[in-house]
Amino acid sequence: MHIVLQLIPKKYLIGGVLALVGLIGLVLMGAVITLVGGIESDSGQEDVAIVGRGGIGAGTANVSPQVQQYQPLLEKYASKHGLDASYVPIMMALMMQESAGRGNDPMQSSESYCGEVGCITSPELSIDQGVSHFKSVLQKANYDIKLTLQSYNCATRS
Repeated sequence: MHIVLQLIPKKYLIGGVLALVGLIGLVLMGAVITLVGGIESDSGQEDVAIVGRGGIGAGTANVSPQVQQYQPLLEKYASKHGLDASYVPIMMALMMQESAGRGNDPMQSSESYCGEVGCITSPELSIDQGVSHFKSVLQKANYDIKLTLQSYNCATRS
């Protein structure tokens, strides 16, 4: 070691050791990020593409399998109420926020249906009413998605 110190100036030796420690740190951080990313992707939830209008842009929503099972009903009632199918992923994200697809009122639309919590006991009625209410709020918000999502729980009886 004494010969190494004589051949290599001390400042270069310290710089080399610091560079090596930094490189090892980066490799360890990369390994941790890879492991955490792998754990998050196994959460049982799936990304659903959201195509927005009204300035919100495009994005994805991470929704549970319980919400995913309601996609056909959301599409059915979007069609029934004359709502473009591109809003279905947004309503899936809304359902995820409201109930994660659990319970008998997955759209949490009782308040807009009867004015009180808990009057809807059928997921299909919840979705029918939720889509109708969503469309009503969307129209009142001049198709501004952000405002619609903020207002969904504020308005009653659409």
